[in-house]
Amino acid sequence: MTASPILIAAHPGHELLLFHWMERVRPTVFVLTDGSGGRSASRLTHSRACLAAAGARAGAVFGPMPDHAWYAALAVGDAGPFEAAVEGIV
Repeated sequence: MTASPILIAAHPGHELLLFHWMERVRPTVFVLTDGSGGRSASRLTHSRACLAAAGARAGAVFGPMPDHAWYAALAVGDAGPFEAAVEGIV
């Protein structure tokens, strides 16, 4: 069995650094934050367009929470969001 390539990025936009690689291997891309920083608009629409242009696809975990929610979970030791992300990826 051959494993399918994946890319896990913390924030939308990080996938741009690997655009050519995505064109070649067409991975499933997972993104943890929505890229809003908690105060501005989500950047997921732009990331979806980038994935489509490269022939890649969004995974089940694709910007489920804003940045500040991840940091808040870390600060209080709440493993729930991280466990949910792992379940969505594997």
